[in-house]
Amino acid sequence: MADRDGLNKFIRSLESTRWQDVVASLCDLSDRFRSEHVEPGVVVLLNLWPEMRERPSSSSVFGNDARQTIRRATYRLLRTFGDVLAVDGAVRRILPNVTSLSSKVELVLLVGHRENSGHKLVTEIASDGFESMLRNEIRAASADELAKECDPSRVLVFAKHYGGPPEDQIDIDDSPKLTFALLRSVHGEMESGSWGGRAVRRTAVLNWERLIDLYGSKEVLKTRIKNLRSEFDTLKPWLDTRRIPLDEAEQLLDLADRYLSGSRPDAD
Repeated sequence: MADRDGLNKFIRSLESTRWQDVVASLCDLSDRFRSEHVEPGVVVLLNLWPEMRERPSSSSVFGNDARQTIRRATYRLLRTFGDVLAVDGAVRRILPNVTSLSSKVELVLLVGHRENSGHKLVTEIASDGFESMLRNEIRAASADELAKECDPSRVLVFAKHYGGPPEDQIDIDDSPKLTFALLRSVHGEMESGSWGGRAVRRTAVLNWERLIDLYGSKEVLKTRIKNLRSEFDTLKPWLDTRRIPLDEAEQLLDLADRYLSGSRPDAD
């Protein structure tokens, strides 16, 4: 745990399907964490999350089980210090080594003072500073960089809603890659039917309201999705590099078209 490279190589030597269980198991060892474990451990965990396979979550329509597992382990590591100034210094050193904006958002929210997300592990002044710095970093990111994020919608919501005017105005690039990535990040499954038998039905859904909020209007969102549809063939090589099956991508576009037509699967 004190050796960042060694810990990273060990976890990545395992099958990726085991990563979430390994990270969850770390929480059972939290009484053995020491201060020298914190920074290397948090960096490795936060950089691991974007590559973790999301499992269906029974607690939420929109899967976030992997993210919650990473949050729990990160929290237990950081609380090892027991001192806000020590955590403040650690977060300042950790952030430059975290490669994903999605993971940086999780860390900043975790240690901060936001209701329902923050554990107040740093001072309020430090929390405000981390948030401001991260919002600026997100706004400076290119469309291609944002499209690579594992949760770009959450990243952009953070940039738009966690600052005051004029930060609440955000222009989202008309990039088919980014439009697709945003659609994918608001995709989830709704379960209905009997839990005790085989009659459970899973229906694909989108967090449509989040997309409308980010784009500012349904009309802008409609234009972006239509552009994505017209440019879809040019997107296929990028989908291949992202290891996103073509049929999965086409199903996502079909689902978006249903929402545009007013036929929401969650309202059927």
